[in-house]
Amino acid sequence: MKLFYRELGDGNPVIILHGLYGMSDNWMYYARSLACCCRVIVPDHRNHGASPHSEEHSYALMSQDLLELMDHLSIPKAILLGHSMGGKVAMQFAALHPARVAALIVADIAPKNYLDVSHSFFQVQSHVAILTALSSIEIEKVNSRKEAEQLLAQKIPSLILRQFLLKNLRRRSNHEFEWKINIPVLLKCIDSILRNVDYEWLEREVHPSEFPVTFIYGEKSDYLRSEDISKIARVYPQSNFVEIPNAGHWLHVDQPEIFLQAVLSSIKKC
Repeated sequence: MKLFYRELGDGNPVIILHGLYGMSDNWMYYARSLACCCRVIVPDHRNHGASPHSEEHSYALMSQDLLELMDHLSIPKAILLGHSMGGKVAMQFAALHPARVAALIVADIAPKNYLDVSHSFFQVQSHVAILTALSSIEIEKVNSRKEAEQLLAQKIPSLILRQFLLKNLRRRSNHEFEWKINIPVLLKCIDSILRNVDYEWLEREVHPSEFPVTFIYGEKSDYLRSEDISKIARVYPQSNFVEIPNAGHWLHVDQPEIFLQAVLSSIKKC
């Protein structure tokens, strides 16, 4: 699949992979910050942003999309920075194509099955509730962004989350609104998004590699917990862990400067 992407700067390639409901535009602050020393590419995953929609959505396919993008841009090897779902894409890609990875930076996600962990039940409920809320809005009948926000507020109380989700709203040429994300397919595939690229799969697929691996996680996030660190270290024996204070799952939003310094430090190790 030919992905939409943004490109800035020159130097060693860094590819930033956004998370679920996100898009390249959400990461432009980091792209501009890194462009002073790196060639930064920020794609939209399939079924997100300005990239094509598909009836299929899996880590295997998103990894293949990334490989095709790197080949298209003549990038033999890149530093991969992935947040949440994008972090699992990065881990899948690195397992299958280690020679194409200069470094792996995973932001606030663990390689685990989130359907099989009791404390992850809230995340599962949350994602299903978000996608169900979005699909319940007859978006083609909405006349303004304010009206969409009011309708979404009935199902999603968090203003910050609503504002993030509403970045996925755009007008068609006929002036009707539509969602940039492929809501029906993401809802259909949400279990596999939460389940796949887990410890068991990685332990089978990951072979000793020379590239550095860094996991950056939010102090207040439940996506990567203290008990995950020892399990991750079995898969990536040389991995480093960086905790971002006073940050949740969207650590790059909660603590942008601290997160940026952690990313820069990881890149310098290459």
